[in-house]
Amino acid sequence: MRKLICLVVIIFIALGMGCISSSETTDKPAISAEMSISETPDEKPLVEYSVAAPYSEDMDEWMKEYALDHRTGDGEELHLFTFSDGKQFEYWMNAASASEKGYLYPSSWTEEPDESLTPIKTSEEQCIENLEAFLSKWDGAYFEMQPDDNFGEKLYVYTGQPLSGLRPSDAAVILKNYIDYNPDRDTYCVVIQATTANGRGTIFNTYGYEPKKKILFKSEIIESVPASNTMWTDATYTSIVNAIETNTFTNHPGKMGYPES
Repeated sequence: MRKLICLVVIIFIALGMGCISSSETTDKPAISAEMSISETPDEKPLVEYSVAAPYSEDMDEWMKEYALDHRTGDGEELHLFTFSDGKQFEYWMNAASASEKGYLYPSSWTEEPDESLTPIKTSEEQCIENLEAFLSKWDGAYFEMQPDDNFGEKLYVYTGQPLSGLRPSDAAVILKNYIDYNPDRDTYCVVIQATTANGRGTIFNTYGYEPKKKILFKSEIIESVPASNTMWTDATYTSIVNAIETNTFTNHPGKMGYPES
C-alpha cells in the first residue's frame, strides 16, 4: 500500500511539474521580428529589426540574446530594434573574441527624411555675403580663405568671442556656404577659431569633409588640453544642411559620430 501511495505521489508531482512547464510556455508567446541586413557607411554590418510587440524592460535581455543569435559574422556589428510602440534601441557588439558581449543603448533613431539635397552653386559674392551675415552675430568676427598643401584651400573663421564650444548648427552654416560656393571639391576644410570661455586660451575647431567617402571629421584643440576628435560616417550634404536646424550631424545611431583616438 505504501509503495502504491508513493507511486501516486511521484506521478502527481511529475504531472504537476509538466503542467507548470506547459503553462509557462503558453503564457509567454514567442516574439516575432522582421529582420533586414545592410551596412553602415564604414562597411560594418547593420542588422535592423521591426518587432511586433511593444517595448518593456524585460525585453533588454531578449534583445541581447536575439542579436547574438542573429550575428552575421565575427567582427563589430550594430543591431537596431524598433518596437511596435515606436521605442528604439541599438545593440553594439564588439568582435566575437572580445570579453564584452556588447552594449545596449536607448536610441532616438529615425530614418533621414530626405537624402536628395544637393549643393546649389553660388557666386563668390553670394558666399561672402552669406558668411558675413551669419558672422555678424559675433562682434569682430571675420573669415579668409587660404591655400593649403593638403586640402588645396582652407576656410578660416575667427569669431573673436569667448566660447566654451561651438554648436554643430553654427559649423553647419559655415560648411554649407563653403560647399555651395565650390560644390565640385573632393575635400573641404574649415578652421573655426575662438577664445575660451575664461578668455585665457584659444579653441581651434577643424572640420574636414570628404563628400565621396561621406566622412565628416572634427578636431577640437584647446591650449594645454589633449585634442578631442570625432568622426561621422554618414556625412552627406543633406545631414549638414539638417544640422542647421537639428544641431546634430546625424539622427541614425548606425552612423553616429564617434571619438577617434
